[in-house]
Amino acid sequence: MSTQDTEVGGYRLIREIGRGGFGSVHLAEAPGGGLAAVKLLHADPGTDPRFARMFADEVDAARRISPFCVAQVLDADPHADRPWIASEYVEGRTLAEEITAEGPRTGADLQRLAIVYAASGRHAFSGDRQTAIIKRILIDDPDCSGVPDELRGLVTRCLAKEPEDRPSAHQVLNALLGFSEDGADVDTALARGTTAATKEMRPLAPTRWETRKVSADEPERPSDRGGETRFEEAGRGPAATPSGPASPPYRFAGRLHHSVGELAETMAAEPGTAAAVFDDADERAALAGWIIEDLGDTRIDRSLLRKPPREDVIAVLAFISQARPDLPPVLGEADLSLSGLREVSDGIDDPLDAHSDFDVEIMEIASVFECRAPDHGCARGDGCAEYRALIDDVRRAMAVFEEIRHPYTAWARGPGRGKEKAFDFQIREEVFVHAVLFPEPWRGLVDGDRASLEEEWRAVLPAEPPHDAPLPERVAHSLVIRLLCRVLRDLAARHRKLSARRKRLEVYLPAREKADEVGSEAGFIVRNALAAAVVFGVVGWAGLSSGEDPRIGLAIGSAILAYFVSGGILVAVWDARTKEILKDVTEPYTHVKDQKKKVERAKKAIASLGEEIDALDRAREELPSPARGG
Repeated sequence: MSTQDTEVGGYRLIREIGRGGFGSVHLAEAPGGGLAAVKLLHADPGTDPRFARMFADEVDAARRISPFCVAQVLDADPHADRPWIASEYVEGRTLAEEITAEGPRTGADLQRLAIVYAASGRHAFSGDRQTAIIKRILIDDPDCSGVPDELRGLVTRCLAKEPEDRPSAHQVLNALLGFSEDGADVDTALARGTTAATKEMRPLAPTRWETRKVSADEPERPSDRGGETRFEEAGRGPAATPSGPASPPYRFAGRLHHSVGELAETMAAEPGTAAAVFDDADERAALAGWIIEDLGDTRIDRSLLRKPPREDVIAVLAFISQARPDLPPVLGEADLSLSGLREVSDGIDDPLDAHSDFDVEIMEIASVFECRAPDHGCARGDGCAEYRALIDDVRRAMAVFEEIRHPYTAWARGPGRGKEKAFDFQIREEVFVHAVLFPEPWRGLVDGDRASLEEEWRAVLPAEPPHDAPLPERVAHSLVIRLLCRVLRDLAARHRKLSARRKRLEVYLPAREKADEVGSEAGFIVRNALAAAVVFGVVGWAGLSSGEDPRIGLAIGSAILAYFVSGGILVAVWDARTKEILKDVTEPYTHVKDQKKKVERAKKAIASLGEEIDALDRAREELPSPARGG
């Protein structure tokens, strides 16, 4: 695909998913969202013009086939410089994957496919190596033992070695339709084959929901609503075509239903049972057959019936809104109207900490239903304009938030913060819904968050937009402030904790040093007293031994005793002073017994804590803000 082929008819090409002799097929993003398959014709100045005509015929044929049989044609331009056709993108398995998973085809399924692999689940010329397969194709007979008797002869002839021995496509088609191989001309055979493949299904008118091409002032015809001229009449009885009897009924929740409108009303009352229908592929197919083939109803979005729903509640509500927009947007006990949304949201104290079942996609569908509020002044049949205005404000607030959050996300990723998730996580849509619905209570929550911060942290918050700024802008900026308040509260709490710990250590160190100094002085005196006592004791003992006056020994003994007593007193005084010095100090690292090691550890901790506190101070000052508010 060339670099200029990035968009065709409003479809953005994503990647090529197939290529053939006529053109290439690309996975594309449709203008209104969702995926589509876009086929481009190989076209250049030397291309045979017949290719373009054949492509136009292909487009015309695809439009005539019932959209329930094949992927729906969304748009096409066979006469463009490079002709193209866009159809619904339907993911599915290849034939090989289908046979591997489900086993060989039989009966009518097999005849419709009319091929040596779907019947038996193995190749006619199988082999474990490519050379063996080629040899069998060139020399050996095909293995058709698994093909039913009624098809074996035809399949064997199709695999004949000589081209002249093989039947033409015209002959194969006649044989499959039960005619003699040459009993009908090509056009007749093709017509019969088309009828057999599509079971005589008539072409369907374009779906108004899908095409959106009906202008607002175009009068609505009964045929646009499957024979029902008013939505109020949709549930009253069988839908009958002008030329035929009533269509067969559809059984749901134990009742027979004769119109899509009647079914939609029951589904609104039985949302759980309805969700099971949309979750089950067979049930969806049965419902689609009844709506499309039996009733010929063109109101329902075909994608609701063709693929599993992303959320069953959304699928049920979408079905009801398309079939009976005159009904109130209620599923079982859940009121999805604007008043119901207000009631649910009004009961939430803080949407940042709560969760509700509302999201914008449900709101968009609910806004399609006919507005019943007398004070809204909404036009009949046009849904709820106030609901749509609310949705627009919510969408805009979400977009503004996405635009302005990135600098704060980068800031929150800074060293030591670890708060990037505060701005990276997907804010729930109901937060924006609540803020838009109740701007004054939301503003009160913002003011409360601001007040929860100390002045030095509150001062770095960005200023809010003025009161006359558009509501979505105010909501987005105030949400940023609320998230910042939560991050800053955590950082401030951490700052207080680290500062308190550093202060305790800073108080401990000088007190410990003073206590150690007092202890050193007392120890010096005690040591001197002990030394003097020993000296006097030795001298006194020597005097007594030499026969001197005994009074000398008594005096010396008294002196020694006095020294011991005074030393004990000094130790007691030292102990009391140490306790006095350390009485208001929290002893750290109680498991460390060596006071010297404890002091060294405290000094290192003070330095480390200081670095962390400084980092938090820098984080506070580096907070992005075009203007600071207090």
